Amino acid sequence: MNALSIALMVAAACLPIAAYVTYKWFKIFNSPDGERYMKRRAQGPFVPLSADELSADGARKR
Repeated sequence: MNALSIALMVAAACLPIAAYVTYKWFKIFNSPDGERYMKRRAQGPFVPLSADELSADGARKR
């Protein structure tokens, strides 16, 4: 076997795997859960401030 035939065999093995991963990625991120995940990743999770943090923030504002 020469290098070209080995490279073609590797490409032939990797192409279906890459197509499957792309398909699953598209299906996951275009679902309602995927859109929620992307929004949370872009905005960050909502975490309410604790009482200590609220008082420290109030003191800083004064």
